[in-house]
Amino acid sequence: MKQILQHARTGTIVVEEVPAPKLLPGCALVRIAFSVVSARKETIRSRWRQDKGHRAEWMAFEQAVQQGSQPPIRFDDLICSTLTMFRI
Repeated sequence: MKQILQHARTGTIVVEEVPAPKLLPGCALVRIAFSVVSARKETIRSRWRQDKGHRAEWMAFEQAVQQGSQPPIRFDDLICSTLTMFRI
């Protein structure tokens, strides 16, 4: 039987031949008559790839280090938020 698989590391989607499922003691085997590839899966995957501002923050940090200017987030604020996170 054929199955659509997505590789976790690369995200590539392939159709591969896989062995048919076996009926195990105490379990039920359900026969699927029809199947479609859901568009929802693509939506979820695209949300993982969304840039939530992290790239801009890293670029601002890199620029501050290169120019020797103030960092985008003060060191005291970073320490405070880190300590707060560990207290939760």
